[in-house]
Amino acid sequence: MLWGAFPVLALLAYNFLSPLKVLAWSTFFASIFFGLLLFLQKRWKEIFVREAWLPILILTLISGILYPTFYFLGLRFTTAGNAAIVAQMEIVFSFLFFGLILKREKYTMFAVVGAALMFAGVIAVFFSGKFTINPGDALILFATMIAPISNNFQQKARKKVSAVTLLFLRSLIASIFLFCFANFWQETGVNNLTKALPLLLINGIFVFGLSKIFWIEAIHRIPVAKAISLNAITPIFTLIYAFFLLHEVPTIWQFIALPLIIGGGILLTRKNFLHKISSLN
Repeated sequence: MLWGAFPVLALLAYNFLSPLKVLAWSTFFASIFFGLLLFLQKRWKEIFVREAWLPILILTLISGILYPTFYFLGLRFTTAGNAAIVAQMEIVFSFLFFGLILKREKYTMFAVVGAALMFAGVIAVFFSGKFTINPGDALILFATMIAPISNNFQQKARKKVSAVTLLFLRSLIASIFLFCFANFWQETGVNNLTKALPLLLINGIFVFGLSKIFWIEAIHRIPVAKAISLNAITPIFTLIYAFFLLHEVPTIWQFIALPLIIGGGILLTRKNFLHKISSLN
């Protein structure tokens, strides 16, 4: 429910700031949120756990800088609903990465069918009855390709330090690079931080903040592919938020895609269909 608001809040903030600046400020406010939690939980010593530094730096590069940059830039050329649906391709890439490459998770034929249904749903939105590719959808699709690698390192870092600690370090480091990148890129457009501030705070605290804690604690306890499959419901919330806040009316292709994605997610999350063959904890 929280992550479903991500593309909608970003598009609303684009009315006042350029995409990279929206991303940089959102990440910065998230780092303040995590820093406050770190202080309240008295976990500052975890920052000096050297075994966690390398995985945190790698996931910072991937999920803190590369993934959101491609996603935010992609949002300039597509709708919030399309972005949320195309992002579900992450489940297919997670199958390939955790199942075939790392061989950490094993899937039955039912799980494969579930992944195929989700893949079909995303393709329906990706092409929308045409043989042309929306550049925004393509950028978001590329972002989902690298996400499973980040989740792998998030699991490794979580074994050494708490979710709040790794998210604080990731957000703080990423925000520095993103501010530098945004200034170097010199994006044109509106520049009104004051009007964007409420949206940036909501994005930083709840979407980049609280939802990320829930996510890392989830993949610390269950297989990544299963967690992503449960996330298949995200586009429904995005379409609802987009309808009321952006006045985006769902397209016929989005209506076709939703039952395919949800049906695939149900197959993938049934205990009889998805089996772990090695512990991720």
